[in-house]
Amino acid sequence: MLLPGTQLPDAAGIAERLRLMVEDLSIPATAGATIRPTVSIGVAASGTGSPSLDKLLAHADQAMYQAKRRGRNRVSTEAEPA
Repeated sequence: MLLPGTQLPDAAGIAERLRLMVEDLSIPATAGATIRPTVSIGVAASGTGSPSLDKLLAHADQAMYQAKRRGRNRVSTEAEPA
């Protein structure tokens, strides 16, 4: 998700609300089982420059893997160096 003009803490808050919404899902499956999905989200913000989209997505991807390493089902942030 791209959030132009959004500061990193605000973007992290939006990601956290999304994570909680996914965590609250209960998806019926076969044989009476229920699927309870979770999501790990990486959030990145551009510094004072204008990074390429590829670079910004790479930072968000790194933050997502950091969230997974820290136990999954969480939001992790990574600000691009200015």
